[in-house]
Amino acid sequence: MSRFVLTLILPLLLLCGRLAYAAELMVVAAHPLASDAGLKVLLDGGSAADAALATAFVLNVVEPHASGLGGGGFALLVDERGMGEVIDYRECAPQKVDPARYTDPADTLKLAQQTGGPSVAVPGTAAGLHQLWLRHGRLSLGRLLQPAIELAREGYPVSEALATQIQEKLDRFMAVPEQGALFLKDGFPPAAGDTLRNEPLAQVLEGLAARGLPSFYASQGEAIARVVQEDGGWIDEADLAGYKALRREPLMGSYRGLDFLAVPPPATGAIAVLECLNILEAVPLDRVTESQRLHLLAEAHKKAWRDRGKRLGDPAFCEMPIDSLLDKDYARAQLEHIHPDALHHNWPPLGSLSWEEKLEEFPPRDDGNTTHISILDGDGAMLSLTQSINYFFGSGLAVNGYFLNNTAADFTFIEESLNWPEPGKRPRSSMAPMVALQDGRPVLALGTPGGPRIVTAMEQILVHHIDLGMGIQEAIDAPRFHPLGSTFVHETRFAAETGPELEKIGYRPYPHGEFNNYFGGAHAISRLHGRLEGGADPRRGGQVAVFVMP
Repeated sequence: MSRFVLTLILPLLLLCGRLAYAAELMVVAAHPLASDAGLKVLLDGGSAADAALATAFVLNVVEPHASGLGGGGFALLVDERGMGEVIDYRECAPQKVDPARYTDPADTLKLAQQTGGPSVAVPGTAAGLHQLWLRHGRLSLGRLLQPAIELAREGYPVSEALATQIQEKLDRFMAVPEQGALFLKDGFPPAAGDTLRNEPLAQVLEGLAARGLPSFYASQGEAIARVVQEDGGWIDEADLAGYKALRREPLMGSYRGLDFLAVPPPATGAIAVLECLNILEAVPLDRVTESQRLHLLAEAHKKAWRDRGKRLGDPAFCEMPIDSLLDKDYARAQLEHIHPDALHHNWPPLGSLSWEEKLEEFPPRDDGNTTHISILDGDGAMLSLTQSINYFFGSGLAVNGYFLNNTAADFTFIEESLNWPEPGKRPRSSMAPMVALQDGRPVLALGTPGGPRIVTAMEQILVHHIDLGMGIQEAIDAPRFHPLGSTFVHETRFAAETGPELEKIGYRPYPHGEFNNYFGGAHAISRLHGRLEGGADPRRGGQVAVFVMP
């Protein structure tokens, strides 16, 4: 289970407990050192943007398998008046990308799509965090990067999650001495609690603190291009020099009296979440049985996910009917096609195999990883930020202590798809950082990692919190599921009668652990239900750091 850190000032105490209430400042992230770094920035007078930088760079050090300078993401900042802004720093395809390489019949395992040089897209993290800081930061870069620099140089404790991932990728670390020197202990996989150091990354971060985050693309460009090209990829120094983070207007939706601000395409997870909730809004979800609620959620999700896959992509390359997808009348029409006691919308087979056959051959596993940060600052602004290097350790290629993404895997390798790879295109993402408003004020910041499971996790957490009245931690802890056609992949903590009832409807239950990181790692801050709460996901060791006035 997760641990939660409550920091109280005057007097200064450190307590551990299940929930965090009545706070003025809050940071929720995937590692206690990251949450603590962000909270200390807020206590120094920093903004939510400042805290996000400090938190994100510490995560690059202590959670190197999940995010960092070699990746990208999306940040949504909503001020105390409810005014929002999105920074899109999603990776993009290099100018010399050759889509035919991804569909080469000789590559029967589709390795070019998933690993090595061809899988690396142009990273955006440095540019995106620079834009966030430039527009909304208060403190110096030196102050914000110092916690990460110190941890990289002096050493950081290995988490259980990192130890597990290094063990699972041990062959890779054994085969690449430069990586083994940073992530193995005397040539062996580290145990949780061991100390690792990352001097190359410390030096990179020192350079960025001195010369600014945009200097990343010049100072690291030659090394990134060389590593990628030597492994068959296409990124060159011109791609890196030309990368731009983009400011976008937030996507807007509503559910049960709350207004939602969210990240728009190429982040498409929030559109699917809001469409799913629109479909269910006419249903009193608090008055149905657990099996009925799960069935309705699964069917509404599949309809929204279908629309997301067919109709959304990079807005620079296609027109998208976003208003139509979020239209309440459209949602009511979709609800009419959901039968309360039968499956009416199954996904098509994967190639020659059905989902059921595919699951027998390849059980569900967490192919992807990402990280999410939620922040409440002293002005009442909320920040929701999700960033990633895609799969665990990304492409497997590393430069100066940080891993390069394999975000090309997020393209769709069917030429008629809106998500087909093209030069400069940003692949469609499932990321869905969101902030909810009540009476024009931000009251809920939420997001999660999890690849395609981001959408189902967000839908379920919001229904738990809004419809069922659960506290935000209880909503995050609650058992989750993910529908794959008629297969119902689920955690094992649902009521005993729920599985048989779902089987009667037509589902094939597929139990997948009690708390499983396959279903995401959500982090949230909520002011709903008359109190301020922080919620961190036990599935990925999340942490809440809070400042409470005595």
